[in-house]
Amino acid sequence: MQWLMRLGEQIQDGTVILDATSAAPEILYCNDAFTTMMHVDERILKQKKLHDFNDDTAQQELYQRFYFTLATGSQQQTVITKRGDDTTFWNEISGYPISSTQGDVLLFFCICRDVTHSINDGVFSNIEKDVYASIHEERSLQSTLDDVCEQIRLFM
Repeated sequence: MQWLMRLGEQIQDGTVILDATSAAPEILYCNDAFTTMMHVDERILKQKKLHDFNDDTAQQELYQRFYFTLATGSQQQTVITKRGDDTTFWNEISGYPISSTQGDVLLFFCICRDVTHSINDGVFSNIEKDVYASIHEERSLQSTLDDVCEQIRLFM
């Protein structure tokens, strides 16, 4: 555990070590980058589970699948996460199971990245392309705005 904590301190992104021995892994350790990203004090984070930062049922299911598949190998999952101040962001989590010499998974070492800007940029880029295509096709303004609103609705 100590060497994982030292590794976590060396990584620029948020790192979290989770107790993999329960169905709802608790946070055992997090680095300063993670507490900064989450806008929450480390003492509070250690009393929580990673999935506690989302109250959306669909996202909770993603976390549960993430924990399950993480136990069998590395996994990357992007989920919507709430910060301590209730703002949301897209959290890309790369997880790695840490096993005992007997092969039992004891810990999950997770690296978390705020990828909100890149996801937003992709969505806005697609909307921009669609607007230019609509202009080129000489579609009505109402039709163009309907398409833009639908893309935003699907994104949200």
